[in-house]
Amino acid sequence: MAACPLQIDIPAYLYAVTKKNYDDALEIIQEKLPFASLCGHVCTHPCESACRRNELDQPVAIKAIKRFVAETVPFVETPSKAVSDKKVAVVGSGPAGMTAAYFLRKKGGHQVTVFEAFSEAGGMPLTGIPRFRLPKTVLNLELERLRRIGVEIITNQPVESVSDLFKSGFNAVLISIGAHEEIFLGIPGEENPGIMGAIGLLRKVNSGEKVDLGDRVAIIGGGNVAFDAARVSKRLGAKEVTIVYRRSEEEMPADAEEVKQAADEGINYMYLASPIRYELNGKKIRVECIRNKLKRPDASGRPRPKPVKGSEFSFEVDRVITAIGQNTRMLQELHTDMDVNGRFKVEENTLMMNTDGVFAAGDAVSGPKTVTTAIAMGAKAANTINTYLGGQMIVDLATFNPENLPQQLEQDDKFLAKRMPMPLRPVENRKNNFEQVELGLTEEMAVAEAKRCLRCSLRLGIE
Repeated sequence: MAACPLQIDIPAYLYAVTKKNYDDALEIIQEKLPFASLCGHVCTHPCESACRRNELDQPVAIKAIKRFVAETVPFVETPSKAVSDKKVAVVGSGPAGMTAAYFLRKKGGHQVTVFEAFSEAGGMPLTGIPRFRLPKTVLNLELERLRRIGVEIITNQPVESVSDLFKSGFNAVLISIGAHEEIFLGIPGEENPGIMGAIGLLRKVNSGEKVDLGDRVAIIGGGNVAFDAARVSKRLGAKEVTIVYRRSEEEMPADAEEVKQAADEGINYMYLASPIRYELNGKKIRVECIRNKLKRPDASGRPRPKPVKGSEFSFEVDRVITAIGQNTRMLQELHTDMDVNGRFKVEENTLMMNTDGVFAAGDAVSGPKTVTTAIAMGAKAANTINTYLGGQMIVDLATFNPENLPQQLEQDDKFLAKRMPMPLRPVENRKNNFEQVELGLTEEMAVAEAKRCLRCSLRLGIE
């Protein structure tokens, strides 16, 4: 629970699943997280890294159980009546904006309008996560939850002036526009049209645009976006896809599950290498690289890659896709509120910017992070905006009540059982299409997996 950005009461909802009380489990989750299905599909589950079962065998499959609960309990959301005369504008419909809008409407009773520049709502989960990881139906269901409670979502509506929003009657504004501007390496030849950003590729594919990458593709980067781009490239018909990463496999930030699934699908890896130049060679792109060796850790805490003099080498591909990071598009009116990295500067405790009544959350503040981190910032923004409007905290982001759990172990707890593997679509049935790869746990699997919890939360109730 401590590792969860949202501080969800994980022990309590796992226990509810062991008793097949799925309604109770979902209620516990939704105290902090409105979008359980979304997170059940794409959460990077830091809770599992902190799970004490790691010391025994494998952590409890917390993310998969959350998805099971969300898919098992029938979708019910009733309209929320406005009990406030305050109006809040949310600029951007990604996870942070969606979460803030939900809590401000559902628990704060405010009138909330979400403005989205794209033709569809959903932010980066819509444009940047492949459909084989996050089916569009899941995202649409979560957006429908917002509409059901009375949140107005206006698409094709970019916002350039916060002042105009205040003039039109809004009492507070949340900027949650994400980080959609791609960062490039700035090396010679990068202007070549055969070189594109991963976010641009994913956006085109998710919008249904036809993309031809050729037979050989190089992906520059080692995060989840790089792996998403690599797996999408394979599904678009590329015969050979290679991820080029400047550090070793151990330092790669991508989720281990996605790394393994990519390997199963035939993705290749080139470690300790960095591109230094691109050259057009007929219809091919020659990628000139240099080998690296790892030195002392840098600011990220990972070993710093240092180029090895005289180790240059090259290879040819049809397309290069870079996935080394993103920035936020600058809003000219708020340029003084942005730092040198193109991120909004906010007061840490309130998330308010220098402009009174203007708040910011999500990747636009933190830089590219996880969906769960953005949701947590959205919940925090809901608290501070509600307080700004004269209310109180509406989401308790740090609470644990051991009284929710029986203070004894039970005979049917399956402490020695092995982790239930996530059922996957067979490799040969998924490499050439965008059907969902992870199929989800059955009820029998979810209950058995929840019973693997070591119940280490009980020690917090011992005096």
